[in-house]
Amino acid sequence: FGVVGCPRRRHARRGRMALDVEASDVVRIVLQFCKENNLTQTYAALAEETQCTLNTVDSVEGFLGDIRNGRWDLVLPQVATMRLPKRKLEDLYEQVAVETMESNEVDAARALLRESVTMTTMRAEQPERHARLERALERAEAQRLDTASAYPDGSSREKRRNAVARALETEVSAVPPSRLLALMGQALKWQKHRGSLKPGEAFDVFRGEARSVVDEEERYPTDLSVIIELGKKNHAEAVAASPDGKSVAVGSSDGFVELYDWDTGKLRMDLSYQAESLLMMHDDAVLAVAFSLDGDMLASGSRDGKIKVWRVSTGACLRKFDRAHAEGVTCVSFSRDGSKVLSGSFDGVVKIHGLKSGKTLKEMRGHTSFVNDAIFTDDDALVVSGGSDGDVRVWDARTAEERRAFKPPQPASARASGAAAPVARVVAFSDARVLVVP
Repeated sequence: FGVVGCPRRRHARRGRMALDVEASDVVRIVLQFCKENNLTQTYAALAEETQCTLNTVDSVEGFLGDIRNGRWDLVLPQVATMRLPKRKLEDLYEQVAVETMESNEVDAARALLRESVTMTTMRAEQPERHARLERALERAEAQRLDTASAYPDGSSREKRRNAVARALETEVSAVPPSRLLALMGQALKWQKHRGSLKPGEAFDVFRGEARSVVDEEERYPTDLSVIIELGKKNHAEAVAASPDGKSVAVGSSDGFVELYDWDTGKLRMDLSYQAESLLMMHDDAVLAVAFSLDGDMLASGSRDGKIKVWRVSTGACLRKFDRAHAEGVTCVSFSRDGSKVLSGSFDGVVKIHGLKSGKTLKEMRGHTSFVNDAIFTDDDALVVSGGSDGDVRVWDARTAEERRAFKPPQPASARASGAAAPVARVVAFSDARVLVVP
């Protein structure tokens, strides 16, 4: 790795002395990042090459409490990434093995004694100690393990746990999470404070400068992947992709809502309700469908102004809004926490419905024509809607008050005719910018 063991240097710059940073501290910060992001192989390789350790836990008291209460399923994964003195590690593994025997989990105890690196080393270097544990294992297999056999030195489970906790207390420390990202954030704030970064300017952290715009060839889909075929007298009115990319929900003119496999285009028969032809359905054509953020729920809106919310795994109808709108429902979407459904309609009204209460919570009026799309912002604080009147409107989700209304730049065809181009989709809203599709 090349940084561990490097001499500490001070660099004079503009008459000021630079702050010293230990190379091993840098490595530990990277190790923490690897650990938090489950980069186990990278973590192991970096730790081995640099000989740096990361004996850190989220809470020392919590870690010691887990030891004192025998929550070994929480303790061992944390210890696995630490570098501990051999004696203390052997004491820990011995206690885990003994308690596993006491719980009659003989197979697990046998695997720990004979396959773990720590206990294999004990067998080679301390054969008598390991043999005593093997004898205890034999007694456990015969259902004859008692306290005297488990703790021949006159100790007890609680005393041994406390001894292990005291021994490991000096080996671990608590460190705030995500130190790498926190330090980078602080550095960027300082650069903004000094004026090195302009507000709103994209920054390339790796290169240490403003992100440059690279000319890229715009590419569009050219290959047809899958065709989903419906009946001859039926056609799709609405589609939505599941967040996990496995399913496509199709709302059709005959009132059915069906889930198809993304890769094959076939009806998902692994869902028992579809295999048994117990499909999700409305009394009229389904004009809008949308998944919740976690993919567990699906909302559908129909031409008769009704909205239904379904459990994807079972096909059960969780909530029904029979009078959601006076006319057909053109769009539906979930709030980020999945507790509300947002809808728009041919009646020109945007509404928020509560799943828990089953009632309409808010109404937003202002569009002079059909509402074609409406979405929540990422924090669920605002609602952005677009309509056939050519307007984009921003609403306060809590008060239903209109914050702003504007018309996006018009295409040449609309400018020539003098009529505003309808807003078909509101794709995203962030940093006071709205991406719409006319």
